Amino acid sequence: MIDPRAGAGAAAGGAAIVRELKVPGPDERAIKREKVVDVLWALQEERGWIDDEAVGIAAAECDLTPQEVDEVATFYNLLLRRPAGRTRIYVCDSISCELCGGPELMQRVSEVLGIQPGETTLDGEFTLLPIVCLGHCEKAPCLLAGEAVHGPCVTTRAAVEALIQRIRNERGTASR
Repeated sequence: MIDPRAGAGAAAGGAAIVRELKVPGPDERAIKREKVVDVLWALQEERGWIDDEAVGIAAAECDLTPQEVDEVATFYNLLLRRPAGRTRIYVCDSISCELCGGPELMQRVSEVLGIQPGETTLDGEFTLLPIVCLGHCEKAPCLLAGEAVHGPCVTTRAAVEALIQRIRNERGTASR
C-alpha cells in the first residue's frame, strides 16, 4: 500500500513498477475465443441446431479446435448438438419448481405432446427438454417455450393443453 504521506512521487513510482511488469492486454486470439458462444448461438438460430459443420465454422472463426468448440457447445444446455423441433419447450427442474409441481408439469406436457423428454414431435414442431433453472422461481413451476417464460403453470391436463395451444398461437403454428 502506498503511504499517503509519501505524496505524488510515490504514486509515480508505483506507475513505473506497473509499466515494468508489462502486463499484456487481451491478445487477438483471446478476443476471438470470447465470442464462441455468440457464434454458436447465431449458427444454431440459422440451422436449428449445432451440427459438425457449424462446430467447424465456429472453430475457424474463433481460432479454436473443433474439440474446444464442442466442449463449449455441450456445456451450455440451450445450445443443441442434435436436431430439435422449431419450438423447444424447456421445463424447469430446479428445486423451487420441483417442490411446486415441476415433475407433474413435465409429465403432463409429455402426455399432451405425445413425446418423452428429449424427443421431438412427429410434425417437428416441439422438442421437450428439462433445464436446470430458468431463474424464475417466483413463477414455479414454469417452462420456457421459444423465448417466453410461462408460469406458474397449472398441471392439470386441460390447463397444459390450453398452454400448448397458447404457445402454438404465439409461435404462429397451426393446431395439430
